[in-house]
Amino acid sequence: MKYSRIIILLAIALIIGLVSNGGISGLADSYAVGDDARAMLQARDLPDSYLKSYTELGIPVTHSLGTFYSLISNYVDLVLATKLMSIFLYLLVTLFSYLLAKELKLKYSFLFSLLVTLQTGLMFWVFSGGQSRGFAFPLLLAFLYFFVKRNTVAYTIAMLLQALIYPPILLLSAGLLCAEFMNRKIEFTLLIPIIFPLGLLYFTLPKITEFGSRVNLVEAWNMVEFHTGGRAPIFRTDILHSIFNSYNFNVSSPLYLDAFFLLGIIALLVMILFWKKLSLPSELKSLIISSIIFFVLAFIFFSKLYLPSRYIVFTFPIIAVWYICKGLEISLRDKSRIIKSVILIAVILTTSIYYAPQIRNGLETCGDKELYAYLETLPKDSLIAAHPNTSNCIPLYSGRNVLFMDELSPPYYKTYYAKIKLQIREFFDMYYGNSKIEDFCSENGVSHIVIDKRHFSKNYVERGNFYREPINSAIEVKNSAILDITGADIGDFKVLECP
Repeated sequence: MKYSRIIILLAIALIIGLVSNGGISGLADSYAVGDDARAMLQARDLPDSYLKSYTELGIPVTHSLGTFYSLISNYVDLVLATKLMSIFLYLLVTLFSYLLAKELKLKYSFLFSLLVTLQTGLMFWVFSGGQSRGFAFPLLLAFLYFFVKRNTVAYTIAMLLQALIYPPILLLSAGLLCAEFMNRKIEFTLLIPIIFPLGLLYFTLPKITEFGSRVNLVEAWNMVEFHTGGRAPIFRTDILHSIFNSYNFNVSSPLYLDAFFLLGIIALLVMILFWKKLSLPSELKSLIISSIIFFVLAFIFFSKLYLPSRYIVFTFPIIAVWYICKGLEISLRDKSRIIKSVILIAVILTTSIYYAPQIRNGLETCGDKELYAYLETLPKDSLIAAHPNTSNCIPLYSGRNVLFMDELSPPYYKTYYAKIKLQIREFFDMYYGNSKIEDFCSENGVSHIVIDKRHFSKNYVERGNFYREPINSAIEVKNSAILDITGADIGDFKVLECP
């Protein structure tokens, strides 16, 4: 059958997409949702608020993608739409990785695409919720495929989509084109198209200044928020985790069992064993150059080019898997057909057995349905204060604004984070009896407070894991007097109306 291999690969991608979205039951459960998708509603339908303004920076989706979701949400449930988009993105990765392998003349294109597809299964967080970051890998692979084919119109369109949906990948693509031109691999006419997506990016990037300047590298290093236990743990316990694992990209401990680490080790062994016989295609060499340059620049101009890991985490698997497949091709060149088949089947089975157990459900469950139903009965202009983690689900399922939420509390913009951090600290001071409820409500314009009764249990307080650092260490539990205030009892929660 002519298309049997790509059909098999797409079927595997579909299974991975379903698993990472909780299976059929996960698709059907409207309270199972991608983590950042919970914040998406802040940009829709709710009264203006500080958090809503923050999402206009392109967090968690760019304005273009947000507009697209707003349009289709008129016909399809928003939560379901994000899950279906997630699955679709998995399929795109598989399709373009296979086409790219074919265009690069890899003999084992099936294996290349399979390994890339399985790797995306471990990056389920990236694809969860169909957010902008989920488009990074498929748009990069699409650009590479069309560029290797020298289809100028197609790769320009891919770059335009990158500009609209996930700009860091556009920078990688533009860097690749510049590297190819400087190495005299392409004519100037093939470089000209970058003008259009870069111009589009300039005019579409939000130019909001009310959130202050961004933190620089030195400031980030000195902030607890950017280390393990903080809100944005860029700097981990070791170099490899710091490079790859910003925001759960899939580098895990111990490293010798990690897919990224093993891919790198195997690719390195192939390079050592066959260094005289291997010649990386110029397009992939330029991709490495572009990736390293922007990775370094992203650290130097910290947060202005977004997260450094985003410039290497999508390129590394492409390069490593190319070396592995090419090394296998050289190793099996003089072997009989039977031996080739046995070894290839063994490799496919081994990798599948290794990857399969690590592919998990990437959705979060917002399980406090009674609470959301009650909050939905409050006036539309209500402003609710709750534990930051509890607040994550409230706007999406109750249609009411929250003062702050964990999903929208990253520490990159100084003015914004200073305000959110202060509000969260004041909330915990009020929550645990160190300040008056009246003062907190009046100073922040809050109309209702949600209390989780479990946060006052002896075991919870003794555990001391209230929130992220550095706020967690500053929390002092004085009393549980807030539980004695009359309010609406909703299961484990109590909702108070501000005095």
